[in-house]
Amino acid sequence: MITEVEVKAPNDLWTMDFKGWWMTSDRKRFEPFTLRDSFSRYVLMAEAMPENTQCVKEALIRAFKQYGMPKVIQSDNGSPFGARSNILGLSQLSAWLISMGVHIHLSRPGKPQDNGGHERMHRDLKREVQVRFQGDYQLYQSELEIWRKEFNELRPHEALDMITPSEVYVKSKRKYVDTEGAIEYPSDYQLRKVSSAGHIKLFDNIYFITTALKGYNVGLKTIDSEELEVYFSDYMLGIININTVSFKAV
Repeated sequence: MITEVEVKAPNDLWTMDFKGWWMTSDRKRFEPFTLRDSFSRYVLMAEAMPENTQCVKEALIRAFKQYGMPKVIQSDNGSPFGARSNILGLSQLSAWLISMGVHIHLSRPGKPQDNGGHERMHRDLKREVQVRFQGDYQLYQSELEIWRKEFNELRPHEALDMITPSEVYVKSKRKYVDTEGAIEYPSDYQLRKVSSAGHIKLFDNIYFITTALKGYNVGLKTIDSEELEVYFSDYMLGIININTVSFKAV
């Protein structure tokens, strides 16, 4: 994963997170999912939704279609964004983003300050929406959108020299194209598809990689007569040793 991100313009870095559980007046739980452009502070999305991979993926596709594609997306390590037990913290969601050409930056575990701007925005969201209203799911979704519009278009930000996020943000020139799974590797790499159980096969031997990459091709780069590096897109996952029939993750 990317460890440092240089943010010089809109769409260099988007940040995403859930705001924690909210309760409707009819005692149903939901989580606001928020998506924000780091450079302009523009809130791209504030949606009430369940916390699961498919809902977040569908929300991101809508955002990509509307705003274009960012270079990098940052999130915490929690589900569905990351999976601490997997190689590089990969989850099915982060694997999909990488396959779409978006780099991933995961905050350090237990370090919310790594995404400080997003956390401050969440404090505003709690104070101005969650504690002020009591209603059903539809009311909260309506209020979230009203709040997002006000935050983007009416509030000057000190960090932006007292202009609004909407005056700074511009859509990305990287248009959304559904390229899921169409990862290109150098011509000298061997390609292997990851099984539903997270394995690849090489010379009649089975190597466990990660279930987060099931259905995707990984690229194998020969280092010498004994070892091959394993890549997913341009992320190195680890090294296969043919003699010991082992895979060592990075």
